[in-house]
This record gives sequence, structure tokens and C-alpha cells, in this order.
Amino acid sequence: MGTIASGGNTNVGCAGGGAELGPTGGYANGQVVTVGPWCVTEGEDYAIHYIDDYADGGFEFEVLVNGYEIEYFTGETGLNEVFTFSASQPMAYDLSLESTNVVNYMVPGTFDLSAVVSNQGTTEITAYTLSYSIDNGPTQTHAVTGSSLHYTETEEIEHSIPLNFTTYGNQTVMVWISNLNGTNPDENSGDDFLNTTFQVGPATPNLIDLYNGAEVTIEPIAGASDGVNLPTDLDFHPTLTNRELWVINKDTEASGGSTVTIYDAGLPEQTSVYKFDVSH
Repeated sequence: MGTIASGGNTNVGCAGGGAELGPTGGYANGQVVTVGPWCVTEGEDYAIHYIDDYADGGFEFEVLVNGYEIEYFTGETGLNEVFTFSASQPMAYDLSLESTNVVNYMVPGTFDLSAVVSNQGTTEITAYTLSYSIDNGPTQTHAVTGSSLHYTETEEIEHSIPLNFTTYGNQTVMVWISNLNGTNPDENSGDDFLNTTFQVGPATPNLIDLYNGAEVTIEPIAGASDGVNLPTDLDFHPTLTNRELWVINKDTEASGGSTVTIYDAGLPEQTSVYKFDVSH
């Protein structure tokens, strides 16, 4: 298949990417250029070639089919970058489950599950079902009604039945969407499900009240022999039961950075690993 259309600064030419010849006829800063439309074969693949005189990128490309944006590309260099797309209109029913608020560490108790969904289909979505299951257990469903999601619009929905964590350990929650506008299946089921594996453990204790007028005993657990040298910051692993402590040392630009990871912090079996920037 030959060239359907070409444009821009023809003085650059197909082989002019990065030549820095500075020919006249370029686009102005911030200019939006709309070209087309063209009649193409549905389902066929096409390519956009991006050639930039200075090879410093900066162009962004939106591809629309029948008014629907199906692709978005960002040019990084313009050294004859090639962006391919399929000339197909979006499906009629395609609701995408983008994310949930489940994180990798949860504490026991109830938790209100919410999800962000995006309409990637051409049909307005007014209703659907949001479901979840923990460790392949019973399915908990929530009927969403009264929505008005047009193409590319998103919304965040809270499930009516909270999650409930009663024991410590690793668990997996599957969240999915179905029954678009009541009875319609999603034509692209690949983006309907999200699996999140997390650990349930104790919450961070609030120790502030214990220090009110009480005598504090400081017990060093790591020092120079472990690689700790003028520490500037520290943090614990988000999974608190790991008892993993991270320390950042104060180094110089010439020497590079270094860190110390302390495992089983404060316990008799404590160990540590010193890491440094090998590029210096």
C-alpha cells in the first residue's frame, strides 16, 4: 500500500530526521493541525511516519475514526518514528475497569471498595453491575444505575457491600464489571477484570500517647558496621509484618548514593544489606 497523504514541511524530506538544516516552512509553536478525512479500509493497519528536522520530538498525534479517537501518540525524536493503528471504529459496548482502591497492605476490618470505570464504547452506558470476590469466595454484586457515560468518560463507583478482612495473611480480590445497560455483554472482556493480591496485617500502632511524660530508652540497632553513615531519611516496608527498614545515607555527588536495607529490624536474627551507586 502506498502513501495515502503527506504534509508538514516538505523541505525536511523523508530522510531529514535529525539533519538540523533549519529549512523554512515549519509549524508554529502550539499549532493544532487537522488533516483528512480519508476513506480507508476498515480493519486494515496503517502507519504514521514522523520526521523532525531537529529530532527533539514534541509532536502529538490523535487518530479519529468516524469522530472517535482510537489512538494517541507522542513523538519522542522524529527520527522517522512509526506509529501504527487499525482503522476500526470502537465497539458499541466496551466498559473498561481502570482501577480499584485496594492496595498491597490492608488492615483487619471493613473496607469500602470503589472502582474507576471508563466507557471505551460508542454506546452511552447508563447501568451495569460491579462485582467482587475474595479468594474465589462468594460473589458480591452491586447494581449501578443512573449513570450517563459517553465515549471516553469515566466515573468512580463505590460497591454497596464493604470488603471484610478478619484474618492475617495473603489474599486476592477479583473485581469485574458486567451487564452493560442491563443485559448487554461487554464486547471487549479483556479489560473487565482486575485481580489484586494483598496482605492483611496489623495497623500502624499509635504510640504518641505512650511518650507523654514517659522515659524513652533509645536502643541502636544499626551503625557504621552495617553501612549506616549520616542517615538522612528512613522508612519501613509498607507490609509492616516484614519488619524491613530502609535507610538513605548522606553521600556526595562525587561518591554517589548509598542505602542500607535492614531485615528483621530489632530482632535477634536481624541482618542488613549495604547498596551503593556503582556508576561512581
